[in-house]
Amino acid sequence: MVKESLPKDARVMSAILRDMGVMEYISSVLEDSKAISIHAKKKLIDAEDVRLAVDLLTRQNYTSPPSRDVLLETARTKNAVSLPVPKSSSGAMKLPPDRHCITACNFRLKSKAKTSRGKAASFNSKYASSNASQPPVFKIQVAPGLQLGNASSQSGSNKRKREDDNA
Repeated sequence: MVKESLPKDARVMSAILRDMGVMEYISSVLEDSKAISIHAKKKLIDAEDVRLAVDLLTRQNYTSPPSRDVLLETARTKNAVSLPVPKSSSGAMKLPPDRHCITACNFRLKSKAKTSRGKAASFNSKYASSNASQPPVFKIQVAPGLQLGNASSQSGSNKRKREDDNA
């Protein structure tokens, strides 16, 4: 990791920083330290100048999360405001439209027996000629756990995410 072409002092400095756990360092910290010591009318850079330069750099580049006390105070003020009362004439909450609810019955059409293509075609032509004026009658069996709609709506790919779902 340390290049052999570096001067001995640079290799020693790099080893010291590595031993201290410093993996990345910025030369601008030393430049800022020098500017701080010049401003303080000192000839040499001391540890306090370096600390101040590092502090300035971290304040500019990195942000820390707010303290727990600040978060608690913000939560108290936000939670002090009560939620608005829902507007409804009957006093009960209104549900969204049926297409957004999961309260509808799930159903699927089931045939009594499996038929081949040939039998189905002959049945359809015979049925169309004899009962042209009457609509077909289907027996519907409710099967729990099945969803209403086509395969694309069952996949859930085109469903809108709720506001409280982050996933």
